Amino acid sequence: MWVNLASDQDLQLSASGEDGVGVEETSAENLVLRCARADDSPHLLAWRNDPAAVKNSESLHAITFDIHQAWFEMALTSDECFLLVAEQKASDALGMNRVGTCRFDLVSTHSAAVSLNVNPFFRGQGFSLRVLREGIQIFSKHFSSIESLAAKILPTNRASQKVFFTSGFRLVDSSQRFGRWEKRIS
Repeated sequence: MWVNLASDQDLQLSASGEDGVGVEETSAENLVLRCARADDSPHLLAWRNDPAAVKNSESLHAITFDIHQAWFEMALTSDECFLLVAEQKASDALGMNRVGTCRFDLVSTHSAAVSLNVNPFFRGQGFSLRVLREGIQIFSKHFSSIESLAAKILPTNRASQKVFFTSGFRLVDSSQRFGRWEKRIS
């Protein structure tokens, strides 16, 4: 990771936020974003291999455990990857539910790529917007030299387009298979 945070408390943000245009924001409280841990790996793999996620991925196919695990171990230790996991207090008060993940990959000293994936169980409930916004807020706090973020989104992935648009991203290039969406953050 790019940064060693003192504790998960450093990553906790308030649940308040502005409502998005065309995107319903969840009213759920107690959303916490934290750095990914080794025990997150099987969850992120299951979300990645969910049919809806595969349909919107660059590879268009599920990935094996071995390929995922090699990537995940690299992501946890890389100076060029900042991987956050969003959790929400479970309704039964027995623990935390993993809601989604937000990943930032360093592209240059002033830009990073961002990607987002939400647990299929929580899709369509407004968590994408919260995870992205709060992920960017945390990322920006710790990486002030990064001036812009970019995301690649398929033209058919209207849900992601709405979330990124509502978060201030704009489509800057639609000439490739994936549209390139960018946002200035400083």
